[in-house]
Amino acid sequence: MFKIIVHKRALKYLNKLTSFRKAKIKDLLTELINNPIQREDVKPMLGEWKGYCRIRIGNVRLIFWAL
Repeated sequence: MFKIIVHKRALKYLNKLTSFRKAKIKDLLTELINNPIQREDVKPMLGEWKGYCRIRIGNVRLIFWAL
């Protein structure tokens, strides 16, 4: 099981979203806690962000670090 830490700027952005969008993002975060790399749409980042992964949900990109 993994732990999610949300940056304060990301939290501020999430609070401005509609409840439907918030629910979709929260569901995705819950799924990522259990299996962060098992999804096909998780992509490793390159360059300065090497070691992090990203996933898109609509027009929002979630960036996370998974061991």
